[in-house]
Amino acid sequence: MRIYQAGSGASNPTADIVSISFGVNPPEPPSQILVIGNYTLVQSKLLLEAVGLDTDGTIKLIDDLSYKPAAGWDDETPKMTNTRAQARALLLQGEEEVLYELAKKSVWKWYRIKSQSDGSLDIPGYNGDSTGLWQILPVRNRKVDTTPDIDGIERPQTATVQGVHFTHDIQGNTAAKEVVVTPFSIDKELGIVKFSEPVYRKSTIADFIGEGKLFPATLYLETSYYVQHSDTRRFERYERGLTLGPGNGTQIIRRNDIYQIVIGEYKTDDPTVLENVTTNTQAADAEAEANLTAAAANYPTAKTINVNYNGIIRISTSGVTRQVTWVMDMQRGFNTLAFMNNEAQVGVLSGFERRRIEHLRDEQHRSDRIGDVRWENH
Repeated sequence: MRIYQAGSGASNPTADIVSISFGVNPPEPPSQILVIGNYTLVQSKLLLEAVGLDTDGTIKLIDDLSYKPAAGWDDETPKMTNTRAQARALLLQGEEEVLYELAKKSVWKWYRIKSQSDGSLDIPGYNGDSTGLWQILPVRNRKVDTTPDIDGIERPQTATVQGVHFTHDIQGNTAAKEVVVTPFSIDKELGIVKFSEPVYRKSTIADFIGEGKLFPATLYLETSYYVQHSDTRRFERYERGLTLGPGNGTQIIRRNDIYQIVIGEYKTDDPTVLENVTTNTQAADAEAEANLTAAAANYPTAKTINVNYNGIIRISTSGVTRQVTWVMDMQRGFNTLAFMNNEAQVGVLSGFERRRIEHLRDEQHRSDRIGDVRWENH
């Protein structure tokens, strides 16, 4: 089996020609060719807010929790002794350990995504409408940024949390640029960061020596996510098209290896200030344009030549000779028909029709599988 570029191939014999006919084979182009890539991937810093798990199983801001201490969380200790004491004082039989465990499990450990780092919902580099946090959920637990592993292979960096938080040393509260070293996991669907130990800040330097007053830390999660359209709720994909004019519908070229990356870059000492947005749009466009140009080349207006040879001639199909037919007639003899830049035999599917049928078959197989699943292996 050989693959030829359209219009290329070996010349056909010039001897034993009975007749030649010339013509023009107009193309059967679509009206548009569209490259559809993979999901657009955004990396930014997201502001977190302190939340906790309530007795009814809901997740609320810590000030809205039903077991919030009467004096507030400011005077609570990392060990949640006030919460336990309050439950005991209220004679909540059987509830003391429940409330204590809920507070110990979630207060100052769970932080939920509230907004972009500047307090708005505006997604960096996104031209669509930003109407709610649901558009970026679920988030991923890794960034777009990469770092080489021990073998020198670039791997995605894990998500990080930075911000103002208390450390148990002379430093006290950190600066906003400091990364939190306490291990954490991410509930991707709910957008909740769950630390293994309480993360908080203290009010003043004088409080660092004693227990002092405790407050939620001011934290920012840096990670990546896909973006859902505000109206259709479909995840945004990279798309680039080429209009050919009047034609038959749209030809779709699916390229999951082409996708748009958007990375927000922030001021080093202030994670709320977005200084720049970098993208790979130029590279993605160049790759898509190459695909569009190659696809459009499949629809040239070609001069056709149909040659009728005397006898049985060995002629192979190529990018020029599209069809070869051998005619056996006991009365008139044997003939070989070669069709160049033409597929004149109506009983044989044209190359365009074969490609269309193969495309429809592949689309059907794709829909019969698990459907349109988000691509996670960037």
